Amino acid sequence: MLATWLYRNVLRPGLFLLDPEDAHDMVGNLLPASAPLFSIGKDAIFSDKVLSALPRLCVNLANTTLTSPVGLAAGLDKNAKFVALWPQFGFGFTEIGSVTAEPSLGNERPRLFRLPEDQAIINRMGLNGDGAKAVAQRLAAIGQSQSLGTVALNIAKSNLPGLHGQLAVHDLLSTFQRFQGSDLAYVTINTSCPNTHDGALAEISEFREILKAIDAANHRNFPLFLKLSPDSSDEFIAMIFASIKALDIEIAGFVCGNTSVSRENLRTPAQRLNSIGRGGLSGLPLKERMLAQVIKLNKLKEPQQQIIACGGIASAADVVAAMAAGASAVQLYTALVYHGPFVVMEILADLALALAQANATVTDLVANEKLAAKIL
Repeated sequence: MLATWLYRNVLRPGLFLLDPEDAHDMVGNLLPASAPLFSIGKDAIFSDKVLSALPRLCVNLANTTLTSPVGLAAGLDKNAKFVALWPQFGFGFTEIGSVTAEPSLGNERPRLFRLPEDQAIINRMGLNGDGAKAVAQRLAAIGQSQSLGTVALNIAKSNLPGLHGQLAVHDLLSTFQRFQGSDLAYVTINTSCPNTHDGALAEISEFREILKAIDAANHRNFPLFLKLSPDSSDEFIAMIFASIKALDIEIAGFVCGNTSVSRENLRTPAQRLNSIGRGGLSGLPLKERMLAQVIKLNKLKEPQQQIIACGGIASAADVVAAMAAGASAVQLYTALVYHGPFVVMEILADLALALAQANATVTDLVANEKLAAKIL
């Protein structure tokens, strides 16, 4: 479509001349003034035929009705600065964070890198952010004057060395408690972040204590999701499920997945990858691993639990594949960098028309390979 063509061929080349983090910050500063552009883009992309088909995209996630199954992944709006703007992009929901207990500057720069050959990004941001108190206050203040749409929260253990055991439990619990007055669709507990001192929460005993503490403090009964890395071993996933069953705690579902430390099957030259060093990989290379994990978890989870697919989503076909694998909704982030701000609207338009042609709804797609084959 024209909007995406203009971004790829006119705007993106200029942005890619800038340091990735500088470009990110510059775009963020321009976002509040961009509302008229999205109105123009929406009118161009959403024809009358598309508009009549859009109700087919409504989906129920964690007992909340969404206008579409496409959400913004955690990591872009860490500090809830732009929550009122994301619905204008076409997002059906927004996951802010990861939010940590205390403010953090994160890792030293450079810490964000583009891999254009792979339509991917490597980051080692290190959970930089304003901290739970500031983010909760900002969310409340914005919500008093503007409609926020559907907002979810992603929380993670602070990026501090030696934060284990009861210290880790208290750290995550204090973040969770800061948002008990917030209007949230669900809360995701980030069990995997490769850009911090300790990496994934590999110690299951610690994970169990964290889960028990958050469940006991969940006075608002927020649905709880667990975010899993695509690098998670079968053994780790099995221990996660065993812990949930042993604790008898209600988990609403899983986010599959996070960034990956793997560098397999990339087109980017090894010399470039070595110069970048450590960090979490996101974008197109994660799609197949994400789909495999969704299929695996769909077989392990309880019927009422839901899966949010995240990793390599950039088109309507990607959404169809993820939902056919068992996901109830999807998230994207890196696709915005490579395909531009109208990519979500274009995904929704293509998906709505495909569903209309098949006389189906997006909910019909969940774990339905036959329907997916018909649409694709």
